[in-house]
Amino acid sequence: MWFSDIRARAFGPLRDAELEFVEGLNIVHGPNESGKSTWHAALTMALCGKRRGSGRTKQERVFNAQHRPWTSMGDPDEEAPWQVRLGLISRDGRHLEIDRELADNQTEVRDRGLGGRELPDEVPIVGGSPDGALLLGLDRETFPMTASVRQASILSDLAEPDALQKHLARAVAGSTKGTASEAIEGIKEFKKENVGLDRSNSTKPLRAARNAVDAAARDLIKVGSCRDDYLELVQKVKQKGRQVAELEARRDRAVAERDAQNTKQKADALMGKVEKLQGWARRFSGGDPSSRDLSGSGELTSALDRVDNLPAPANTSLEPAEVLETRLADLDRQAVPQAPELTDVQKWVTPLRQPAPRPSPLVQPIITGPLIAGAVGLVAAVAVGVMSGPVYGVVVAGLASVTVWSLVRKARPSSRGDHGRAGVDAARAEARRLLDEWGLPHDPDAAVEETVRRSRDRGALSAQRDKIVRELQQRREFDAAEASRVRSHDEVWAKLRALVLDHGVKGSDDDVRRGAQEVVERLDQAQDQKNHDVVEWGRYQEALGGRSRQDWQSDADRARREADEARGRLDGLAAVVGDTSSEMSALDGEIGRIEEKIRTDRDQASRDEGRLMQIDGAAVDVAAAEARLRDAAEKLERVERLQITLDFTLKFLEQAADNAHRLLAPKLKEQMSPWIPKVTGGSYVEVEVDPENLDVSLVSASGDRRDARLVSRGTTEQVYLVLRLVLAQVLSADYEKCPVLLDDPTVHADAKRKIQILEYLLEAAADHQVIVFSQEEAVAEWARENLNPETDRLIELVPWTAELCTAEANRSAHRPAQILCSPAGGGFHLVESEDVKTGDVQIGELAAESV
Repeated sequence: MWFSDIRARAFGPLRDAELEFVEGLNIVHGPNESGKSTWHAALTMALCGKRRGSGRTKQERVFNAQHRPWTSMGDPDEEAPWQVRLGLISRDGRHLEIDRELADNQTEVRDRGLGGRELPDEVPIVGGSPDGALLLGLDRETFPMTASVRQASILSDLAEPDALQKHLARAVAGSTKGTASEAIEGIKEFKKENVGLDRSNSTKPLRAARNAVDAAARDLIKVGSCRDDYLELVQKVKQKGRQVAELEARRDRAVAERDAQNTKQKADALMGKVEKLQGWARRFSGGDPSSRDLSGSGELTSALDRVDNLPAPANTSLEPAEVLETRLADLDRQAVPQAPELTDVQKWVTPLRQPAPRPSPLVQPIITGPLIAGAVGLVAAVAVGVMSGPVYGVVVAGLASVTVWSLVRKARPSSRGDHGRAGVDAARAEARRLLDEWGLPHDPDAAVEETVRRSRDRGALSAQRDKIVRELQQRREFDAAEASRVRSHDEVWAKLRALVLDHGVKGSDDDVRRGAQEVVERLDQAQDQKNHDVVEWGRYQEALGGRSRQDWQSDADRARREADEARGRLDGLAAVVGDTSSEMSALDGEIGRIEEKIRTDRDQASRDEGRLMQIDGAAVDVAAAEARLRDAAEKLERVERLQITLDFTLKFLEQAADNAHRLLAPKLKEQMSPWIPKVTGGSYVEVEVDPENLDVSLVSASGDRRDARLVSRGTTEQVYLVLRLVLAQVLSADYEKCPVLLDDPTVHADAKRKIQILEYLLEAAADHQVIVFSQEEAVAEWARENLNPETDRLIELVPWTAELCTAEANRSAHRPAQILCSPAGGGFHLVESEDVKTGDVQIGELAAESV
């Protein structure tokens, strides 16, 4: 069980304040006056509560004075509710809530997981109030002495070490009200007063009863009248006594026979169980079968599935990459000269198409110009139509014709014929130069045809190359996928071969697959056998019941001895007339019939004794004498029975206390020893606990022993801290895990041991919740560096400053105020400034949530 949260509705200076904890180590850090001790007290009180009843102890009065809520600011006489609520999570995952109103001592227990439903019977009620510590195997008295450790408590134990020693004795006795030694002393005192010694000069009850019996016997001897009738009747009474004695002998033999058979049956049952345990022990000589490692079955099955699910090889109609690369290289070697733009070529060859200038400037252009333009347009239409379609051919033809006609007209000889011829010659020379630059023939039509051919060939070559490039890319992707498949195939088979090789399987793929299947079957069979063995192991452990086979063997041997002793007692009883049957089924009935006969005979003897008393006359009162003797004998018998009972009780208590000490001492040693080297810096390696008086001794590495109360103060305090924490867990071993609350446990430790104690607490928090309240900055720094945020928590408490509280008081009260004192956590006492001047001080409180 661990504390999940606590909310102080009103507790001391706290107002509607809340802390949340985790299951591991919680360090609540804050400077002095930040509320640490108040939170520590609130946690303890929320769990344990207060007892009901009249009268308060000194401890309760001190607690009330320290932790009752302060009065409100508005009305000094108004008492705030004294309320604290604790959330707990149990081992089975239930989220419980204990809500206490301490002023009226009212408590409600709820289950948060059931929507806050009340559980009135969940927490046992002791002293008129639910005591949550009982869920941990402790109570409201032992929890503060073990699991809720205040620094002052440790110091008081060191100042008076017998206090903790006395508590250990109470824990051993299973009670917080007294120790076995106290009970023994009380019984001895009672025996002294109510029994006394059997001395002649004693006035105590035992000697007085013996004297009374002797006096009554002497009185009876004096009776002498009515002797004949008296003796006859006495003889008859004696005869009945003999009959009763005979019947008691028969009864005792029957009881002995029954006891012998019962002990024999018990011994036989235990011997049978021991034989069964021995069979299990031989079967599980290797230990717990659940530890057998059969994990390879799943991995081998997975490898087989991967082999069976390998994809088949893929097919493609594409040529190999090498062939495609060769074809691409061949295409790249087929060089086709580049071609200029067709429109440029047509423009270049236009001057070549013009004839030389003629003498008649009018007729030649009119006739020649249209012919040339038409021819050029026709050629352009054919070339472009072949490459781009008829529509583009017509458009290009029109543009070419218009261009040529324009050039022809511009080249028409002017009135100065020589100048026109010179321009035509220059244009024709430029055209030839451009054609030579591109490697084209000077013939206009041939140049256009060559340009068209080059463009067509380069286009076809480019298309063919693009197709091969695409096919080559596809082939390379196919080859890469196939290579990946092959690698995966090889890896899967390699994994399977590696797994089965440990089982001696190798060979071809079929051999490996078949061998792997056989190995899986064997492993599955082994797993089935393991599961069966685990069930049997559980039965074995259940039969052991947490004990060893030697313990059961000891029980069986003891039962056998008891059976032999019972048989010996039976054999030692003399056979009587009408001996009992040895049949078990008849023994109980036989014993009942004998008991009934004994009662009948005793009743008859009692009636005879009554008649015997009536025989006495006025002279001799035999009945009175015998009555006095019987009364004295009965009184003596009662005192003797009381003496026997008290002696037996004393012996039992002494043995029980001794046995309990011997059981608790090893547990304390076992759980304390691993931590002693850590909290003492290796100075001591283990502890020894004296089973007689539970004294704690420290053992050094050299074997030297020292009383834990006589070493250095720091070491003693750390050892007793470990003792308290271990004792809390030992006492709650059969209950919920016990959380522990520690107030400044490292305040007296040096820097090195401070770290060792914190590391010990961190390790202990893995088993049970630990909440540490500390004002040391070194503890906070250690927590920031070492706590795991997922399992542990550092909680910072920050006190208010006087300036902040004064400002808030002025704001909320709308009147000047100043700080009078700074109490622990959550608030400050204020006084109005004017009241301070006049001496009429009204004390109020500023709640934490108002800022």
